Amino acid sequence: MSQAICSANFLELWDCDFEAVDDTNHRGAGWSQVGRIRFSSQGDPAKSVPAYLKRQQRYRTRTFAHPINGISTLRREYKMLEWVGGRGVAVARPLYFAEGSQQRALLVVEALQGYTDLDQPLETSRAERKSLIVNAAALVRKLHGLGIYHGCLYPKHLFWNSETGDIRLIDWEKARYSLRRNRTTLRDLDSLNRHALHWSRRERAIFLEGYLGVPVGDPQFKQWWWRLSAKCRSKAG
Repeated sequence: MSQAICSANFLELWDCDFEAVDDTNHRGAGWSQVGRIRFSSQGDPAKSVPAYLKRQQRYRTRTFAHPINGISTLRREYKMLEWVGGRGVAVARPLYFAEGSQQRALLVVEALQGYTDLDQPLETSRAERKSLIVNAAALVRKLHGLGIYHGCLYPKHLFWNSETGDIRLIDWEKARYSLRRNRTTLRDLDSLNRHALHWSRRERAIFLEGYLGVPVGDPQFKQWWWRLSAKCRSKAG
């Protein structure tokens, strides 16, 4: 199936027949879907770029500022992408966002061409693998340093470019600012730890070292290693 070429037009994006990535998500009367397209901000097909289109209707989330009617989850994701991206957190760049009548919302983000997600075995040298894990740890540390809880921190949402060493984090729909930093940090790190099925024990230690900025023998490292191990055992049981 060839990818649809769409411009920065709400109705065109809403009606375009894209290549769906996953099944449509449903929540109450609302729904949300994601698909691949080629996007041209100026309407010139020759200048279109690979992108992902997120499309939803009546798919809302409550916030402190909107505790009753809430806002579209795509609005929250777009604002988070703009905010963390502007503070040095590497993300997939948002290309277009708009809302329409009947609680409809659209978000277009760049496709990470030449990147591979970390949810699979990687054909890399030991040194390269250590480097990408250290880079991933630095990204997550920067995110948490801003007080942001990702809420969906899985290896499949971390993307690595083998040529540049660049690491980027995607899927910001559940991300939010957290006042309970210690608790939400543990949740994020636990999610990553439990789902990193292709990471060895040594690689998990390398990640935690890079995240905390302390060596394995440090008391802080030992405390966090114990907490993550205990969390993993409780989920497994």
